[in-house]
Amino acid sequence: MSNDYISSFFDNIKDKTTNPFFGTLIFVWLVRNWDLVYTIFNFDSDCTLLDKKDFIRNYYAEKVAWQEIGYNIIIAFGVMLLSYGLIIISRLVVNVTNHNIIPRMNEKTVSKLVVNKNRFETVKKTRDEYFIRIQEIEEQVVTLEQKNTLLKKQNIEDTERINGLNKTIERHESNSIESMSKISDFKSKLDDTEKDLAFSKIVLLKSEETIKKNNKDLTDLYNLIFGFLDQKFETLKVSPYQEFDIPLEIKDVYSNLHKNSSDLQDFDAVFFDVGRHLTGETKDRASFISHYIDKYIDLGLVANNGKNEKHKGLGGNLELTALGSIVFNSQELYELFKEFNII
Repeated sequence: MSNDYISSFFDNIKDKTTNPFFGTLIFVWLVRNWDLVYTIFNFDSDCTLLDKKDFIRNYYAEKVAWQEIGYNIIIAFGVMLLSYGLIIISRLVVNVTNHNIIPRMNEKTVSKLVVNKNRFETVKKTRDEYFIRIQEIEEQVVTLEQKNTLLKKQNIEDTERINGLNKTIERHESNSIESMSKISDFKSKLDDTEKDLAFSKIVLLKSEETIKKNNKDLTDLYNLIFGFLDQKFETLKVSPYQEFDIPLEIKDVYSNLHKNSSDLQDFDAVFFDVGRHLTGETKDRASFISHYIDKYIDLGLVANNGKNEKHKGLGGNLELTALGSIVFNSQELYELFKEFNII
């Protein structure tokens, strides 16, 4: 805490002494009371401390304190005004000399290579600013060159990519041309096919009309024949077998085939299938029920040449008998008798 007081005391003294007024006041007091100061700091052997005290008492006894203070203050203000006036005058003289007289003298006496300092400073400042701007521009140029290099690289890559795409487009165009050619050929073939199809439809329609007409004519012919036969059988009142003069053996076979068809399913139709296989009209392999074959053998239609060996299906040991061949070849007549219930 004592250090704070001491520091504050010295700071106060420093502020007062550095203040122009107090400094001037102290200076004036020292000048007007120089003998007092001299006596205080005089350390001669013949001058004792008591002598100094008596001198100080007598010195201030002859003077009025407030008058002395007032005189010192007035003189201090006067000295301050005088000193500041001198400072202003000296600064004015210096400025006029530096900025008017010396430049004019330099213009007339010094070489033209020498310039004014202010102009020099201005030019130097401008030059430094230009240098800074040039450095900034150089940095920008470097940055732009780097960007330009990068853009060139990208441009090369884009160019290569575009060339690749152009080649792909050309290849697709070539393929497209080939495809269009194939499509054109296909359309041409399709047109020809459509024309052939249309012609075939016309031919088919004509064929259908012809078939319908032939079927109608055939139906009319069948009706005419069957009507004629019915009238003839009815008129003659004789047996159909007598009319056609059919042998008795064949009559019996016709009757047995038709009669057994009611007991054995499709007995007569199976016989004609067997006949086609045995005569070679049908090359397809087939297998028939054995008791049908046995029945045909019993009727004398089929013969077994296998020395009494049991036949298997349609083996190579079977063949049509003479009676069986006659019945097989007269299937149409059998079917006609069957249809008109003559059998």
